Amino acid sequence: MRFSASSLLALLAVTSSSLAAVVTRTTTTPQGINPDPSVLQNVTARNLNARAPAPAPVPMTNAQRMARGLPPKAPVRRHDKPHHPRPSSLPPTSATGYIIVTKSTDASAPSGYLTNSQNRFGEYQSYSTNVTQALKVSFSYDHTAPSKIEITAVNGPTSQATSAPFFGGIQGFSSTPDLAVGSSNYFYLGSVAHTAAGAIPAGGINSFKKATNIAEDIESSIWSLDPPSGALTCQWINTDGSTPPCIFVYTQNQYAVIGDLTAFQNTFGPAEVVITDPQVRSFCVDFPSVVVFLSGWCWFSDYTRRIQLYCQGRTRFRLISDYATAKEFHAALATIRIRTCGPYFVWGGLQLGVAFTSP
Repeated sequence: MRFSASSLLALLAVTSSSLAAVVTRTTTTPQGINPDPSVLQNVTARNLNARAPAPAPVPMTNAQRMARGLPPKAPVRRHDKPHHPRPSSLPPTSATGYIIVTKSTDASAPSGYLTNSQNRFGEYQSYSTNVTQALKVSFSYDHTAPSKIEITAVNGPTSQATSAPFFGGIQGFSSTPDLAVGSSNYFYLGSVAHTAAGAIPAGGINSFKKATNIAEDIESSIWSLDPPSGALTCQWINTDGSTPPCIFVYTQNQYAVIGDLTAFQNTFGPAEVVITDPQVRSFCVDFPSVVVFLSGWCWFSDYTRRIQLYCQGRTRFRLISDYATAKEFHAALATIRIRTCGPYFVWGGLQLGVAFTSP
């Protein structure tokens, strides 16, 4: 799944400014972003429930880390900044759906769903065209402050369902918890426990820890939503409380989130940028997009300068309606009880989205 740092659910579209760039390292052999597989048990990646705790790795001093080309350990903070929730006059809005992955080089064609399986290190990394393998997610947001949102992995690994139910960020093995320009630091996307909204990285249960027995800091409340555009973005919090830029990349056959492409590639090798500065559009006006329509899947297309609605039957898509204007389309949405205009979200350079059914 390819995922700016800043941008999640119902069907999104990324403009042509979404760029995919692959830069090749010209230095020595790239360093791996995951630990040596020897820390894992001899269990298949999909069978996370059967994996016993791996032997605890021997902690390294800062001198040992630097000798191996790793950054020093982050300072230990004894207290997080207090979180002051703000009351809302409106009830939270809830959404449930799937994440659709599309290459930014072909943003017009969804290529598959982010799957609910994880690699052997407990990280989400693959996609499938089979919706039965898709990761189902849900979240709620406050209209007055649609930020610091937690996303629940509804059908993630069963071993994480209680202890680490959220879709969030996990500090990289060869990284400290802080993203920044000039830094090669990164984080994975996996199953994490709850962390307070606005909190700095902290230790907690996560899928990487379960797979490797290596403790890394996590954050769960890292998503923000822009209701007018429907863009849902990611915002990591550094240990000093700062909010760094985030860049979604595909590297070493998996996804990661980084703060500086050049610095990352100088250490870890080639990385494909999924998006740089996304500009999102409402699927109510500009498509194509795929959404959940009542009990089936539908496709909205404006290839013919008209807004057309296709729904999937038993064997193929068929044209249900044809609207000449966005006004007609909006009126039809009200009739068929689909929530008008999203929201959808953009996650990195891939098109991701969760569709909304009628209440």
